[in-house]
Amino acid sequence: MLFNSLVFIMAFLPMSWLGFRIFSMIGRRLAVAWLVVVSLLFYGWWDSTYVSLLIISIVCNHVMGRALSLLTGRGKLQNWLLAGGISANLLVLCYYKYLGALLPTLDSIGVHLSLDPQSIALPLGISFFTFTQIGYLIDAKAGLAKKDSFLDYALFVTFFPHLIAGPILHHREMLPQFLNPATYRFNGDNVVVGLAIFFIGLFKKVVLADEFMITTNVLFSHVPQLSVGQAWTAILSFALQIYFDFSGYTDMAIGLALMFNMRFPANFDSPYKATSMIEFWQRWHMTLTRYLALYIYAPIALHVARYLAKRGITPRQASLTPGGFTRMIAFPTITTMTLAGIWHGAGINFLWFGLLHGVFLTVNHLWRNFFPKVKGRTREWYGHASIAVVKSVLTIGCVLISYVFFRSSNTQNALAMLGSMSGLTAASPSDMNFNSQWGVVERYMGFWFYNLDEVLHFWKLGIPNMLTLIVTWALVLTLPNVLQVFETCEPSLTLPRNPAPAWCRRKPGMLLGIVFGLVAVYAYLQVFYEPQPFVYFKF
Repeated sequence: MLFNSLVFIMAFLPMSWLGFRIFSMIGRRLAVAWLVVVSLLFYGWWDSTYVSLLIISIVCNHVMGRALSLLTGRGKLQNWLLAGGISANLLVLCYYKYLGALLPTLDSIGVHLSLDPQSIALPLGISFFTFTQIGYLIDAKAGLAKKDSFLDYALFVTFFPHLIAGPILHHREMLPQFLNPATYRFNGDNVVVGLAIFFIGLFKKVVLADEFMITTNVLFSHVPQLSVGQAWTAILSFALQIYFDFSGYTDMAIGLALMFNMRFPANFDSPYKATSMIEFWQRWHMTLTRYLALYIYAPIALHVARYLAKRGITPRQASLTPGGFTRMIAFPTITTMTLAGIWHGAGINFLWFGLLHGVFLTVNHLWRNFFPKVKGRTREWYGHASIAVVKSVLTIGCVLISYVFFRSSNTQNALAMLGSMSGLTAASPSDMNFNSQWGVVERYMGFWFYNLDEVLHFWKLGIPNMLTLIVTWALVLTLPNVLQVFETCEPSLTLPRNPAPAWCRRKPGMLLGIVFGLVAVYAYLQVFYEPQPFVYFKF
């Protein structure tokens, strides 16, 4: 079921919220059970085939988590059980997500499996609920997971606002909220603010992301035919599409959780305002960054640090030498981000996506380590501004290059798109077919216009589109985000990176209420069209 569908907004959400309120008056456990049931209904609405897989996964991981907690002090046995639990989760994930893509490769090396790749459908949200439960097992071994009831654990995994596309939650963030009596008392402020945030997210998805999706789909389906301007329009449009798609989903998830008196961690904080790749990943998919740092990067870096410590080398000393930097920072970073790329999808293009981000982050760390800030007199304000602009442009440029691999159907198309963007293999306006009624205008304006015979007309992909790109990018880079606007209401567990502007430092009043109401009405009217899935639903 999609957040941006009529059945969710008009039926599922009112039913689930009213049921929660009624059962909360009877008892906490009934309210928790109700949320588990409706969350499973939410998951099975799209395809009921894999509800049983989700339930089996929850049961097995809860049993393993309890066993790990009970075996405290028996380290070797704990290690074996943890390794078995993680392996089982990853095997299930790999079967559904990667085996179909790997079958041709296996056939080429003589490993023949009697499986039809088309028969292996990807269960919704499998990456998210698998990562969530692996984190739970690791924390259970470390003694950080309490011996919670099965019902509370099931709600932690299945709670519908985060089940399909995150955020990736930690049990220590949610279990205390499940046990807090205040969660089950009516809070009108939370409902109002939650609805406002939900409809802002809905507006981002159905009005902005889905519109940029049209341009993106058209242009990425004609990669070899694109001119320089068209190629850049394609990737800039996709950058805005995924920005508003994921930002919209995150807002909707936070708003929905708040309506149930629960708070999620922040997961999106204006990432295109970042001035470095390190900062970008501190703002983009923040819970995934936290997860990768905690469960992949940190263990690798710790293992390397212990290896060096045995040889009398401190981590600080090692990071200031080329060899030490490679082992302490470059290797863990590139390994972690490569795995993150593979997590996004089975294609080689996703491997390149992760590897590129690993290299970008490594270069960022390299600059910080070996090229400290210039000392001396304070620069004039324009000096600081110019440096910030250069850093922002470099950061966005790196992100756009990685997006080419993320959005392309395969590596060959990604390389073709990069060729068009660079002008090396781009089509020229004179090579295009200008037989449409707008031919003269298109030829005069050059490569900023499109004449792809089987796609949308001039007005859709012409001047209005370019103006929309420019204006939207300007708004993205200047306006505060939802967490800043509602900062005083504390809609999430974590505050935004930068303080809210002065006009945001008060609770929303009548004027903002009217604005949000208009946004809600407009967004709701757009839902009457066929809803489009969120980008991260396929992960």
